[in-house]
Amino acid sequence: MPLEGLKQYFETYIKKYTPYLDSDIYSALTTYLENVYFKDGYLNIPYTLGRIVNDNIIDTELFNNYLLSFGIPNYIVYSLTNSEKAILLQITNDLNRLKSTLEFTKRLSTELANDVALYELYITRLNSEWFFIPRLIYASESIRSNPEAILKTLFPYNEIYYKADYYYVTEAELESLYQTSQIVLPIKTNLLLLDFFVSYNDTSLYNRLIEYICLSEIGNELTNVQFFEVFGDYTPQIEEDTEITTIADNPSIQFPVRFRDLLSIYYLVYLKFYEDEFNIHPVYQGLVISSTNANIYSVDDIKQISLDYDNIKTRDDWVDFYNKYLREFANSILVSSPVFSVNELESAIIENNRELNEPVINYINARIKHYTYQFIPRINIYKSILDEIKNALLTFVLNLDM
Repeated sequence: MPLEGLKQYFETYIKKYTPYLDSDIYSALTTYLENVYFKDGYLNIPYTLGRIVNDNIIDTELFNNYLLSFGIPNYIVYSLTNSEKAILLQITNDLNRLKSTLEFTKRLSTELANDVALYELYITRLNSEWFFIPRLIYASESIRSNPEAILKTLFPYNEIYYKADYYYVTEAELESLYQTSQIVLPIKTNLLLLDFFVSYNDTSLYNRLIEYICLSEIGNELTNVQFFEVFGDYTPQIEEDTEITTIADNPSIQFPVRFRDLLSIYYLVYLKFYEDEFNIHPVYQGLVISSTNANIYSVDDIKQISLDYDNIKTRDDWVDFYNKYLREFANSILVSSPVFSVNELESAIIENNRELNEPVINYINARIKHYTYQFIPRINIYKSILDEIKNALLTFVLNLDM
């Protein structure tokens, strides 16, 4: 609401509220609120925020709030003069130079339960080459208790230089300073290195690789899916004197289909139910693309992959494992797999094997349409189809000889 409109509303409906019209206390209170609210809400606060955002100027009354939010302890903040606070703010407010405070990093590490280490980067010169060397300033307990997990790597100077957005000291400038004895090494930079160990604590990527290997290995084997809902053209011929005594005796229709395609059809039904709001995992989408997907490993490799994974103890171990087993898999399958819509996924499944897959999909589409017209609850229609496909998948897996 514009300021003038708010003032008019306040004057008409608040200040002239009949039950308290003659109350001096009410009049004084409304006048105070009017002055403070109008002044702060429409003038002071927008002006202060404008100075912070547009001009990078922080007013003195906000010094304490900023410094405390950066993680600086109370006893330090309240013992400083405004001039000292301004200097400290100038140092800590450059977020491109210092992405977060040490206190903030500690809090993240504790609350997220991740292994985190924070290093200052120093510059040194070895054998006529320039390097960054990390010096630990904070590490979570699990890293401190494992010396092998602490980084001791020398980073080639240009490797860091070209990755840091606001770092402008070139290797040539360093060399010039060194040759003229204007620099004492090692020298501290204003760069921090955050090293975190989330990846190998999270087994999801490793599990996806094992899952993909298994699915690729058995994907082309045939199985049968049996549906117990029959109707119209999908009603089998049953002799009149046939006695139905068990579920297995019920009229049903059966389709042969490859395991990989049946798994894809299972997710297709999910996608139809959620109407494009459900994303299939890239592992399964990779299986849909074609029956000739290159699988890097076989089931025989799983034992060695698992042993190597169990032997991961340090960050370098994880990097080696990732480069050896996961990088190509992640790039070729998880990244490059497309995201299918309902129609695209259905077409892809049919194209994989039209002879086997098209009859199954035609049956499912006809069944959904038939029972929708019968006013059967939508969730029941899809759930019954998914249950029957799931039974076929489980039966196949339980009978595998691997």
